[in-house]
Amino acid sequence: MSLPRKSKPLEKTPLAIERFQPPAFPSSFPLTYLENAVIAPAGEGTLSVSKSASPARGGDDGAVTYVIKDPMARHYVHCLETIIWIYALQQEFFPQKSIETLFFEGIDARDLGPGSPQGQILDTLFGEADILPAERCQGAHVRHCIVIERAGDRSPINKFCEPSLGFSWKWVPRMQAEILDGLGITRREGGAAPRIVYARQEPPRHLLPELEEPLLLMLGRYGEILPVDLGGKPLREQMEIAAGADIMVGVYGGSLANALWLAPGATLIEIFPPGVHHYDHQILCEMLGARYFGLEGDIIHRDGGRFGPPHGHEPEQVNVPIETLNFTTLEAILARNAAA
Repeated sequence: MSLPRKSKPLEKTPLAIERFQPPAFPSSFPLTYLENAVIAPAGEGTLSVSKSASPARGGDDGAVTYVIKDPMARHYVHCLETIIWIYALQQEFFPQKSIETLFFEGIDARDLGPGSPQGQILDTLFGEADILPAERCQGAHVRHCIVIERAGDRSPINKFCEPSLGFSWKWVPRMQAEILDGLGITRREGGAAPRIVYARQEPPRHLLPELEEPLLLMLGRYGEILPVDLGGKPLREQMEIAAGADIMVGVYGGSLANALWLAPGATLIEIFPPGVHHYDHQILCEMLGARYFGLEGDIIHRDGGRFGPPHGHEPEQVNVPIETLNFTTLEAILARNAAA
């Protein structure tokens, strides 16, 4: 029934069979807990989850089932956000429990397969669980079901991980280490000169050549520079490059989701078109303890700062060449980083 994947042995303790304590989730979390639930296919890749009055047969008080209702989960960066939620929830609320099944709505077997980026990371963290898209669900009666609903996100920042920052920051560095160790990737621990990764972005969302060339010259004055198209490389190589960086610089885009693999204390410099700002990669840095600077024209966004909801979602605002870059501000950031 589940997708073929590697086996990861469970480490259960006597506490795992004690009576299950319902979690006290904050009201701001987009979560629902059901002690007994029926999960069934609802057509077109969706799932229905309903409360059941009767206990599941053979229900396990030492295990939790998750239903992830997230149409964005097929996108790598948004799936990472969901994975962070699951991992942090388990560590914070269910440290002695295992995960029985992860049901993903709005995502198919190809997106979750062992060869996909999502599948590789899910395998590393949750290889002991059945990981199923909605299309593989034949109906299940489960104990201790947690429903994660992206549409229920109540954060004014409108980013999926922002409501969990109060506890997830404690667990994301551990999650990162578990993933990198599982894939045999070593994080950088300093060097003779800072290693700077410039994440090239393909048109239309890119720096014009007349800006990129002087930017590369400037970066070269502050360390060993590696210009690279991260999106064109296999996942493991992307992760390895990011984990080996002291500084990552790039235009806002999917490649900067690799900020999740930066070492604590590393720096991300994200370049936005004027009138555009999103918190995706800033929040990843905040969870990791990495430094963050977002350049939106003459505006500087820093880790921990909130300037109202994100703006500039329309394609005509986001998918455009960047024609201006504040080099004075950028050099000040690089100089401060070098002095730190």
